[in-house]
Amino acid sequence: MMKLISLSTALIAFVLVVSGNPVPRAMRVHDRREVVPPGFAAAEMASSDALLHLHIVLAAQNMDGLQSVLMSISTPGSPSYGKYLSLDQVKEYTSPTDESVTAVKAWLAEHNVTNVAVTGAYQDRLSISVPAGIANNLFYSEFRNFVDLDSGERIIRTQEYSIPEELKSHIAFVHPTTSFAKPQFGPTAPAFSIPVPNYNVTELANPAPANCNEYITPGCLQALYGIPTSRATQSSNTMGVTGFLDQYANEADLTQFLEYFRQDVNPNTSFKVQSVDGGMNSQNIDEAGLEAVRNLLPFIAEDDPRISQNLDIQYTVGVATGVPVTFVSVGRQSSDGVGGFLDVFNVLISQDVPPTKNNVQPSFQPSLPAVLGKLPSHPQQRWILKLLPSPDYQKSAISTYFTTLGPTYSGLYNASGRGFPDVAAQGEKIVIGYRGEFALVEGTSASCPIFASVISLINDRLIAAGKPVLGFLNPFIYANRQAFFDITAGSNPGCGTNGFPATAGWNAVTGMGTPNFSALLKAAGL
Repeated sequence: MMKLISLSTALIAFVLVVSGNPVPRAMRVHDRREVVPPGFAAAEMASSDALLHLHIVLAAQNMDGLQSVLMSISTPGSPSYGKYLSLDQVKEYTSPTDESVTAVKAWLAEHNVTNVAVTGAYQDRLSISVPAGIANNLFYSEFRNFVDLDSGERIIRTQEYSIPEELKSHIAFVHPTTSFAKPQFGPTAPAFSIPVPNYNVTELANPAPANCNEYITPGCLQALYGIPTSRATQSSNTMGVTGFLDQYANEADLTQFLEYFRQDVNPNTSFKVQSVDGGMNSQNIDEAGLEAVRNLLPFIAEDDPRISQNLDIQYTVGVATGVPVTFVSVGRQSSDGVGGFLDVFNVLISQDVPPTKNNVQPSFQPSLPAVLGKLPSHPQQRWILKLLPSPDYQKSAISTYFTTLGPTYSGLYNASGRGFPDVAAQGEKIVIGYRGEFALVEGTSASCPIFASVISLINDRLIAAGKPVLGFLNPFIYANRQAFFDITAGSNPGCGTNGFPATAGWNAVTGMGTPNFSALLKAAGL
């Protein structure tokens, strides 16, 4: 009987080859999402002729090797510290093998998918545009429409897809398939509001003028964190600020801001603009919008995303004195499934000399420094990530915190998970210029450009001294606790609890603390 089955199988395969149909391959589920994520609802099946733009991301040649090198060049005390790789050197680790490209293209060709573009900074993506019907056959999937319950927008995704068994070592993932991103760029409201203690900010760092308890300006930050007012001198040191979803940086508002709060700086100081995915930078004052304003003076609602780029530009140009700033405007002509976020990263990493410091923060990224400015609470995050493990550079710091915490909240968090934030900075009552007037904003979107500006000024001095700049910051942060103002008061109440307490050293409220410019400069070797 076995011989008859084998003979029949061989005959079927021969007939398929002669007829031009592909020989069926053993398929393996590559990714599966058991339930529709919160905020989305499943709708009807996608039309078979609905065009899908998919990216098959190929496996890197040596990702483990790259991660090892990254940690080596980013960890203080390592013999390789600061010896960064060139783009070509990075490609040696990240580019796929010729075998992977050939094998996956051959599989696509079996389904008459021959219009394949090799894309990505590392030539690691095979990009295709195919009807949903073909995609369903190709990936043994069921692409259907899903509705974003907040915006009403519809996206086509699948909850499961498969690839040939023999290609599992060649394909990292296919995007967008099972990803349901809700891009949130700029200031966003917390999941629910919580009380923020009325601390005297001048007691949390260096002395600062009393009015800094009422509102924060560049002068307050310079006093609190010891940020110098002298101009940067190195033109090779640049900062990048990103704007998504029609967020624009207004030059007139920047001029007004500098005239009032940085009178030692030329008010005509501006920034370069770079476009990604058709992004623009409209200077129409009405583009800022008024629909989310609670009171024009003195407060603008933090959930108005269109104020973000005024904030970012004003607190990079206005704090990192003299550092050249580029505003990267990301338009809506993207197919990456996350509002152009992947596209802009691809543009940045493909540059031979990218900006030495970027303020890109649409959401928490575990591989980037997480910066906290106020004390929001999010029931899905709980300050210790459940799914991502704690990196080596952080383990000692969070272990000490858990020892101090004792049995409090035991079982409510993953003690081996990635703890955040990493650092903190002012994020309440931040003054910005807005539509010819001034307003107060808040949120981590304020803290990020402040912290990035501090590091950019450190980099300026490192370049001037002939030293390598600070790159991947996290190992440096955890190796230099003394370089931050330790915040030991307060907590982040939420979920019916008092929340995690702030304690000496790393804590789940303010991370390692707020930046101390002179101490950071010393830690960097100056």
